[in-house]
Amino acid sequence: MEKNFTKQESLNLINEMIAQAKNNIQKGSANTMIFAGYTVAVIAILNFILLEMGTLAYKAFWIWLLTIPMSVGCFIISRRIDRKSLVRTHVDKIVSTIWITFFYSVVLFLACVFGFALLYNGWMLTVLITPVILIMMGAAQYITAVTSRFRPFRIGAIVFWIGALICIVFPLVTDLNLQFIVLAICMILGFVVPGHILNSKAVKNV
Repeated sequence: MEKNFTKQESLNLINEMIAQAKNNIQKGSANTMIFAGYTVAVIAILNFILLEMGTLAYKAFWIWLLTIPMSVGCFIISRRIDRKSLVRTHVDKIVSTIWITFFYSVVLFLACVFGFALLYNGWMLTVLITPVILIMMGAAQYITAVTSRFRPFRIGAIVFWIGALICIVFPLVTDLNLQFIVLAICMILGFVVPGHILNSKAVKNV
């Protein structure tokens, strides 16, 4: 027989789902965040170095192809985390959907930017790639923070948004290539640090 939940029982069920989702995240989901954070930070720094070397500047863009094996690595790590999770709640699925949507949005955005650049032989829009991606990353991180009730994620989102604003200012006052240093810093402070904090709490909760 189907059970009718009272209002209090429904609230208790929702709170239990959120608590379980938070516990699942603490048990390993941060590994994906840490891996992606370190990888993108290293790629961004390599991109900056290649641009500053001058003779290799035209090859700098290709370094970002390393994000393809990075994405595969993130997928493998995520699958392992899902297998270890005791329960996969609706909140878990929401968080997963947020980042899948972010990934698709970044791919579509890059396709539009480079499509426009090739079509009109103008590359000015590429200056928006880093700040726009940081803005989208901040949005995804903030929603994750609200959903999982983990404050460091919220701080990480703010870091991404501040980084986006700084990247907009750099082309006006200084070297555009410094955007990649800002990106590297944002990935460390916005992804890696919260990820390690989460893993540290997971160890304490075991």
